[in-house]
Amino acid sequence: MCSHHHQATVLKILEFSLNQITGTIPYNLWQCRELTIVSLSYNQFRGCIRRNIGNLTKLERLYIGGNNIIGRYLIKSINNIQ
Repeated sequence: MCSHHHQATVLKILEFSLNQITGTIPYNLWQCRELTIVSLSYNQFRGCIRRNIGNLTKLERLYIGGNNIIGRYLIKSINNIQ
C-alpha cells in the first residue's frame, strides 16, 4: 500500500468507516508515514494493532472503535494522537 517504492503518492487521510470491511488491518498500512488521520471505525476488522503503528509519527487521529481490535501496543507506540 505505502511502501518506500511508491513515493509519488502521499496518503495523508484514510477513511473507511462504516463499510462492513472484514479481516485484519493490512500490515503495510503502518508504513504510510504521512498519514495524519486513519478512520476505520464500525467495520468488522479483527486482530491486533501492531507495534509498527509507531511509524506513523504524523498521525493525529485514529478511529478504530466498533471493531474487534486488540491494541496491546497502541498506547506505548503512539503519543501524538488525539
